[in-house]
Amino acid sequence: MGAFIIKSETFKIKEIKIVGAKSVSELEIKEFLIKNQLQKTLANYLGYAHILLWRNGEFTMDNPKIKKASLAVNLGRREVIVTIVENNKILIWCEENGICFWLNEDGYAVEEAPIVEGQLVDAVINRSSKKASLGIQALTRRDFEALRNIISLIKEAGLLTKEIAFNENSDVVVWPALGPKIYFNPAINSNFALPVIEKLRKTGEFKKLSQLDFRVENKAYYR
Repeated sequence: MGAFIIKSETFKIKEIKIVGAKSVSELEIKEFLIKNQLQKTLANYLGYAHILLWRNGEFTMDNPKIKKASLAVNLGRREVIVTIVENNKILIWCEENGICFWLNEDGYAVEEAPIVEGQLVDAVINRSSKKASLGIQALTRRDFEALRNIISLIKEAGLLTKEIAFNENSDVVVWPALGPKIYFNPAINSNFALPVIEKLRKTGEFKKLSQLDFRVENKAYYR
């Protein structure tokens, strides 16, 4: 009698809801949960649709697109609700071989990205020896934030760029469409560079320069 009650329709899941998944398929998530999250010994006997086999709490999936995942069981409605928080795609990081990745705010490569041209999406060429791959941290959070600040500064200055690169010695090099090659140091706050660029552009000297160097804090070297 006890076995009959346990296996009765009363405990059968009516629905598994996936919330928040955009770039990860629901099928992938469900297959992972059935394979990894259920109490396997009982699942072999009762089947995955038995609601008492599903456990509340966070879980980890081996998918760099996913930042956080959690599961909640509603016994009254016989529902399993899976909430997925995907990683933000903030900046495109391209290797010299043409392979590109989306980086999240922590500098991790979370998804492959297209090669982009133009100014619609922030993209950086990696010219250092440290190569990125999915799930790997391409940049420290500090360097990532510094790089975003430099990109914002360049935009605020009204400069269109041909290329933004991260070099072997961790320098950030910006090639404007018109004007000198500009060097930045991500280890320092580069905000002091903005009024210098604005002044040089206003006087017309900017286009005459071949190089502009902001790698020393509060100093500008140019030629």
